[in-house]
Amino acid sequence: MLVDVQRDKGLKVAGDTGAVFYEIDVSHFEAVQSLIEAVLIDHGQLDIVVSNACVHRYGSLDATSPEILDEVLDNNLKPTYYLAKCSLPHVTKSAGSIIIIASGQGSRAFANSSAYGWQKEVSWH
Repeated sequence: MLVDVQRDKGLKVAGDTGAVFYEIDVSHFEAVQSLIEAVLIDHGQLDIVVSNACVHRYGSLDATSPEILDEVLDNNLKPTYYLAKCSLPHVTKSAGSIIIIASGQGSRAFANSSAYGWQKEVSWH
């Protein structure tokens, strides 16, 4: 199963890999709830969830506006929470797993990567 907001790219990857594609914007809680419901209807259970949503905006701290930080958090950190919250009861029932993809930038600072590094630090814990 593959989830993405980019329909054309998602369909291509799904076609190349044999995955089932769901076009969903995971930055919206209600969309993630609907996704989990659709997966349960289509597949009967949920065994594994991998959270790998990512938007990376480059910029130093002084160049990173509150709007850029909001965009990064809305597209990287919040979807991780939404997916874990919505899928936990179903993954628990199937004795499955939730996998959260972090980044080396969560444990080590990189130049011009303030907002991305902050939210990845949270993903490490």
